[in-house]
Amino acid sequence: MRAVARQNAEEKEKVLPFHVVKIEKQLYILKAFAVLREKGKVGVTYKDVAPLAGIRSKTNVSACLKFWCSIGLLEKENRGYRASDVTVEFFRKLTWGDKDGAWSLMRKHLARTWFGESVISAFKVRISMSEDDLINVLGSASGAVKRDNTTVRSLRAIVKLLELSKIIVKDKKG
Repeated sequence: MRAVARQNAEEKEKVLPFHVVKIEKQLYILKAFAVLREKGKVGVTYKDVAPLAGIRSKTNVSACLKFWCSIGLLEKENRGYRASDVTVEFFRKLTWGDKDGAWSLMRKHLARTWFGESVISAFKVRISMSEDDLINVLGSASGAVKRDNTTVRSLRAIVKLLELSKIIVKDKKG
């Protein structure tokens, strides 16, 4: 009985990034959490982070947090959140000019997420994939029920994150 319940839980839809805020801007949100954690602030909320991240809409910041928590880069803390150790170390390395070290750390972390594992497995079968192929792989792995514009935009954000981390690299064909 437990094994079936666990399997059903794993088959549920995965949390996708908020489609309205570009993934690069969402990284500013993560950085703001890292900065506030370094300053010793506990239970940081989206209201604390929005001005630091340069995002006017606090609602948009709030909508981004569930995804980052789901992949372990943010953690719940005292009715708020805190940057994970990986997030803090990633931004610390970037601050000190160690871009390669920072993205290497992020790559290792993202490779263990549901989407990292799915894409890495797909590339073991196929050497090259179009962005649409990647969207299909991720859509299937996410358990998304509908293929609508919102879902596709969220999946494209994951593709962009995987590109930034160099888990995937665009070739001449795109």
